[in-house]
Amino acid sequence: MTIREEIRAIQKEQGRSAWYNPAKSIAKSDFGDKVLPESVYLGEASGQPTWNERVFDMGRFKEVRTASQAAIKNGSIGSFDWGKFEDPWVDDWKGINQEYQYMRKTGRIKGAAVGQNADFAAIDVVNVLAQMVGIELRNFTLEQALTSIGTPQLNLRIDTWTRFINSQGVPEGVTPMTRRPAVARASFDLTKDVGHVAFTDEAQLRAVHDIFRQAIDTAVTDMKRIRSNKIATELETATGVAGADWGAFTTDHNTTAPQTNLGTVADTVFANNGQANIVTSHDKPWRNFTMSTYVKGLLQAVPLPDLSLAKVITNVPALPGLTWYIDNEHTSTVACVFDKGAVYLMEGPKRVAQYRMEQEGVDGYIYRDWNLPKIVIGGRIRKLTSIAT
Repeated sequence: MTIREEIRAIQKEQGRSAWYNPAKSIAKSDFGDKVLPESVYLGEASGQPTWNERVFDMGRFKEVRTASQAAIKNGSIGSFDWGKFEDPWVDDWKGINQEYQYMRKTGRIKGAAVGQNADFAAIDVVNVLAQMVGIELRNFTLEQALTSIGTPQLNLRIDTWTRFINSQGVPEGVTPMTRRPAVARASFDLTKDVGHVAFTDEAQLRAVHDIFRQAIDTAVTDMKRIRSNKIATELETATGVAGADWGAFTTDHNTTAPQTNLGTVADTVFANNGQANIVTSHDKPWRNFTMSTYVKGLLQAVPLPDLSLAKVITNVPALPGLTWYIDNEHTSTVACVFDKGAVYLMEGPKRVAQYRMEQEGVDGYIYRDWNLPKIVIGGRIRKLTSIAT
């Protein structure tokens, strides 16, 4: 029997409380059970619901209550048709309720007391959302901005060719100069990122949610954040070029045209035999760009994505041929402009292992990812600085 099956058995035997799921749509518990909306369930373990014994449909009950209250209000409760409403009690509990109502009507159950909160202190009625919140991770885009290179051996050697220039305007009878290129080799070793989680049996048995599964999901998805952070750090090592604050105003217009700053560094990339086709930045420079008086007139018919989200903008207004990658792992005051072929993301092996330490009663999971973002042609990338405050 697995740990999750043991949890189910324990919770079924030890449940002593009623649990109400107030959701409006069907959800799933951490054990994979379907949890119906607006329903009351019996069964709990360690103070948490098992969601495996549905007894009462609160939606049906509310429907009956609303109709009966309206009948009381208009004075027609005497002729109210209770039979046209479906019994809110579910399965076996429907029969138990009918038997109880019959015994009340026939006088077999008698009492004269008013129940108060203190009389039922041993019964807990708790609203618990079936799904845990706070597990979401924002999107990242910088991986898409680089050239991906498979690197299965953890080391990559790159040969870089430096072009020569032919002789121009050679006079008659003069032997032209011979030219030769330069070739340089650089070696790169991939770095390793690791996600490792482990939980004891006790930690898993006491938790209402499947914390081991959720921890595995977090370990895997956080690799996206690590990669974007490493890429942003590497891009920002590029040669810096001072820009100006695109959000600054002079009277009724922005002081600086963003296209001027971007065009200056694009010219440098072109002069180094590259093609400036990528811009990467934090969301703030993009906002300054879209709100600039030099740009926003061009944006009237262009739908823009939500702000403060990682996104990819193609066909950037006033900047044909450029694709803009927005990722908040970047510093908020810079933008990098480069030729996509100038920056590599070296993709190494990935190794995953799930293990069990039986004597200690521990389940573990480990995920290893070898990768390295690297600028390989430094002349074809520039970093614009101070373009936002």
